[in-house]
Amino acid sequence: MLALTAVAGLALGNHLLISHSTEQYLTDTTAIILAGRQRVLSQRVVYRALWGDEQGVADSREKWRLAHARLKNTLANDASRLGRIGRLGLMASEREKLLVAADAVLKAKGHPSSDLTAELRAQGHAFLDLMENTVRSFDELAVARLEGMQRTEAMLLAGTLLLLLIEALFIFEPATRALRTQWQALARSAERMELAVRGSRDGLWDWDLGTDRVYFSPRWQQLLGLNENQISDAPQEWFSRVDPDQVVDLRERLGRLRDGHDPHLSIQLRMTHADGQPRWMLCRAAVARDEQEAAVRLSGSLTDISELKAAQDELIQQAHHDRLTGLPNRERFLKELQGALRRHHDDPDDHFAVLFFDFDRFKTVNDSLGHSVGDALLISIAERFRAELRKDDIAARFGGDEFVILLNGTAGPDETRLAADRLLAALAQPHRLGKHTVVSTASIGVVTDGLGHDNAADVLRDADAAMYKAKAAGKNNHRFFDQQMHDAAVERLRTENDLRAGLDDQLEVYYQPILTLADSRVVGFEALVRWNHPTRGLITPDRFIPMAEETGLIVPLGARVLRAACRQLAAWDRGPALGRQPGISVNCSKRQLLDPGFTALVRDVLDRTGLPAGRLTLEITETAVMENPEDIARVMAEVRALGVRLAMDDFGTGHSSLSCLHEFPINAVKMDRSFVRRMNRDTSFAAVAQTIADLGLNLKLDIVAEGIEDPLQQERLRTMGCLYGQGYLFARPLSADDATAYLGKDAGGIPRAA
Repeated sequence: MLALTAVAGLALGNHLLISHSTEQYLTDTTAIILAGRQRVLSQRVVYRALWGDEQGVADSREKWRLAHARLKNTLANDASRLGRIGRLGLMASEREKLLVAADAVLKAKGHPSSDLTAELRAQGHAFLDLMENTVRSFDELAVARLEGMQRTEAMLLAGTLLLLLIEALFIFEPATRALRTQWQALARSAERMELAVRGSRDGLWDWDLGTDRVYFSPRWQQLLGLNENQISDAPQEWFSRVDPDQVVDLRERLGRLRDGHDPHLSIQLRMTHADGQPRWMLCRAAVARDEQEAAVRLSGSLTDISELKAAQDELIQQAHHDRLTGLPNRERFLKELQGALRRHHDDPDDHFAVLFFDFDRFKTVNDSLGHSVGDALLISIAERFRAELRKDDIAARFGGDEFVILLNGTAGPDETRLAADRLLAALAQPHRLGKHTVVSTASIGVVTDGLGHDNAADVLRDADAAMYKAKAAGKNNHRFFDQQMHDAAVERLRTENDLRAGLDDQLEVYYQPILTLADSRVVGFEALVRWNHPTRGLITPDRFIPMAEETGLIVPLGARVLRAACRQLAAWDRGPALGRQPGISVNCSKRQLLDPGFTALVRDVLDRTGLPAGRLTLEITETAVMENPEDIARVMAEVRALGVRLAMDDFGTGHSSLSCLHEFPINAVKMDRSFVRRMNRDTSFAAVAQTIADLGLNLKLDIVAEGIEDPLQQERLRTMGCLYGQGYLFARPLSADDATAYLGKDAGGIPRAA
């Protein structure tokens, strides 16, 4: 009886070992599923954040939390755990970094910077790598345990047969019932394991290398649209459904796994579904070896990642194409253009050309008909490009109304010129946009391959410069970039760099007196900037101010002039008594006025110098005012509230209506020198000058005539009612020292030349 009890105890111990191993396998399977779910969720968080889908990120965050909590509980109930519990803290930490990056992109409201999106992608990749390693380690542990479980199953079978014999011969009924109960418990454990496998989204497979037979689980077959037992257990059932271009790579990777060169396998496969459509599958595998380390089995899983691949493809599409028109974007175009440069370098007979487009009335369409019509116009333009271009040509949208075309394989400049003419004709046709008909011609800058460019950015720069030449020539035409343009561009770049370097110590402020026309008494000065270049000498504003305007350097440059002029005026106040205190006029560009800190700058300068605000006049050109009337008027009102005077410069040369002059808070109007210079020779110019003088009288505005060069002009302007003037008749622009000396002279009503 004692021997029978020992045998029964041995059998029971074997059963408990099997039961425990079964539960461990259930734990392993659950952990793999939960970790894999978090891996997929990390991708969803990245895509939803980049798409601006706040609800999608929130939903993924909640699913993430539930999966992580379940994984934590699962591992807490696994007595062995084997170090896996230590990963939970690292997973939580990396997850928070990814969520912080996703929240930053969402806060950008659909306009995240490149830095934000790069950070989000980097955190997504970091978490995905962590979860890939986690799933791999969980897989390896599960396979190891499964191998041990399979060896124990053989022991159980032998023990069970022995127990059945003993039961038949020697054991009484109570012992028989106990063993039967244990066997039922084992069956229930196996059933739970089977349910867990069936509940997983992964399809399992097991390849017996000895028999060359593969077990395909029901889920594996479902993933490919197959009915259970519809296919045989031959390996070819698998390989025949893999994309032919990938079969060789798959066999090679499986061979490396079998031979021990790779510890595991993870490969994305394009497989054919039963409906004939391709599906993307992630295949993972590990190898089982015998006591001699020979491979005996390959086991793994198959996961459908078609949705994930589609999302990735969409993200790639969005990263390289314009969302509105579907055309390639700047990044994609630069890559294609760089390829064309390489091909031309390798084969000089492989020609190309780049056409840079700017549409002449796009802003008018946007402002008058609305952005929806503007978007429809851009889509219509893109469709015309597609209709006109050849298969190998590439059209791209850079943003706004800027489009660029790469003509590959051209026969030379003549063919490029014909293509440009053909495109101009096609684009000049009316666009029918709903109930609107819009005509928007284009200006095209053309660069061919014969100018020795090395990189794509330089080609685009020169095409852009040629496009501006086309616009200046009257629009609806094209201009080829040539050596003369190249030399001008190089000179312009050199001038820009020199100006940046010289902002601190090479700019000088000159002062041109403003006098009363009746008695030539000084009432103020206009501050005029000069650039004292170390090698090129004194450079006048017309040679560098337009470039400063375009590059934005006018903002710091203008601030320096304003500070210097006000400091000089304060210095004159502290000097010897000069009679009536003069005022100072400073020119301000549109870009300065629209700078957010402009009003604060004026206030700070007045506070630091202690000048009364009424002695400072800011001169604004008529064109600048009328290009942005609402924004400029707002800034003008802010400055006038400080007590600063305002003058409209170059009056009569812009496109404003006299009827709206009273709407701006100005104190003076400066009559442009073109009227003064011609009024003694042309009665029409004299009539305009008289109209401006009368306008000042009626609107109670001071009129300052510019460019007075002879006494006859002074006298005629005085009789018209113009009170003030400036020009070479009185003085050229003076240095600060010469202007101080000029102030010290007795005006005496006598015109003085510098």
